[in-house]
Amino acid sequence: GAFVLIGIFFLKLAFNPLKCGGMLSLAGFGLLLLGLICLVWGIYYTFSYWVWLIDILFFFIFGILIMYFKGKAAQPVETKAESA
Repeated sequence: GAFVLIGIFFLKLAFNPLKCGGMLSLAGFGLLLLGLICLVWGIYYTFSYWVWLIDILFFFIFGILIMYFKGKAAQPVETKAESA
């Protein structure tokens, strides 16, 4: 149930990210926090690295990418008419 709702949340952001500016920050920080939590739990419970390493890499990479592109999306886009 919870992962379905998280998936719907990310789909909503993917279809119209510029309309949901504040939610992009929440998504980026949420993925980074989830990656950190998985890292701590994986070390604490001494899981095999293959169990949680791919999840952590996914969370950190996509959290950083969301934060990077959120900053890029906030910058105004120069059109050809404005540059001429």
